[in-house]
Amino acid sequence: MPRLQHVLLPALALVFLIIYQICLADLYKYEGMIPIRLDVDFWLIFISSMFIILLVFPTRISRPSDLFVFFYILISVLWGTVLWGGTGLISVGDVPVYLLLTMTPVFALFVVRSIGQRLADKLIFPVQLTSSAYLPIILVLLLLIGGISAFTTIGSGSFDWQAMYVRRLAGRDAYAGHVFAAYATNMASNGILPLLGFVAGYRRSILLTGLSAVFILMMFFLLGLKSPAINFVALAGLGFCFRYRWTRNNLVPLTLSVVLVVYVAALARFALDGETFLADYLVRRISMVQPQLQSYYFDYWLNGGYAGAFPNGAPASFGDTTFTIGYLYLHNPETNANSNAFFYALGKGGLPSYFAAVIGVTVILTVIDLMAEKVRRPEFYAVVALFSILVAEQAWTTVLLTSGIALCLALVMLFSYPSPRRPLTAS
Repeated sequence: MPRLQHVLLPALALVFLIIYQICLADLYKYEGMIPIRLDVDFWLIFISSMFIILLVFPTRISRPSDLFVFFYILISVLWGTVLWGGTGLISVGDVPVYLLLTMTPVFALFVVRSIGQRLADKLIFPVQLTSSAYLPIILVLLLLIGGISAFTTIGSGSFDWQAMYVRRLAGRDAYAGHVFAAYATNMASNGILPLLGFVAGYRRSILLTGLSAVFILMMFFLLGLKSPAINFVALAGLGFCFRYRWTRNNLVPLTLSVVLVVYVAALARFALDGETFLADYLVRRISMVQPQLQSYYFDYWLNGGYAGAFPNGAPASFGDTTFTIGYLYLHNPETNANSNAFFYALGKGGLPSYFAAVIGVTVILTVIDLMAEKVRRPEFYAVVALFSILVAEQAWTTVLLTSGIALCLALVMLFSYPSPRRPLTAS
């Protein structure tokens, strides 16, 4: 039976196509972006891939891994059905392989979830230490440690929007040799803060929101970071939605509707007066960056890691594949061109590394599903949502360890006692 998302998803993709064609392609032609050829091949690929996406896209969030499918498709898959030709690096003949690589994590999750959960049910048991009432206290203390570590390491900053990238590069140098401070800041920014945001939204806590806002401002002041604010708002909104049964049950169409309204507003603003702020800072960041970077990694993999492109083994001089991609495709050796965990693994180690990432992520999600079913705490949904967002930009092992998701998962499990069998929503 057709549902609202069966209309909203194609509509989102088509509105993005229009914004890209009339605005973003010209703005980013210096990066090699080109207008899409809207020929028969394009429309056949678009219609067939959209049909497959709609078959697996969740209609409602029934378990934590549904959030992964939702976020992964919305961040890393949907826009590729439009922008696979935006860099000129993927030919029509390569598109089936490219789209299969983007969708394999979802297919694998369905298989592992249906088979693995029955096997793990007898092996996995959450370890509950104390009441969930203490979880916000621990999160605030960890946020304080991250904030103090950042301030003592950096020491100064500014709120200048234009200089935020300068602060980011300076911060990278400042953390050299300060391992604890680097890990503490990264975990606090990427893991602890958004989880606290979910708790704040779910409990409607002004105090937790205020404390988080101070940390967000500090991260922008010291390091020019915008992502903590974005992740906090996203997780706080998710927490608020989970508080009420109707919003939780309608989370999928509500989110898609909000994004569509923003995109239509960006399109209308550009059509009326040529203003590109919304298109450039929101639409591009959400929809263009992922397929653009995925096409770079895909091309890098197809060309055997650009064999012969570097004289005298120069790739070894780059700290990571992300900088190699930045040098080759964006012509800047200092550009850290992150893609999602699966395409990053593909570029770094080929298909074996790619499938290892797929298996690792799907097993983790299956285990979290099982723990959420046993404990019945909504914070497990927050952990998966955050994990899904971060996997769109980092290696999955980095997400677990460096970004603190493993720590967040452990805290949610430990601070979950008692756990009565009751609905997840508060009302």
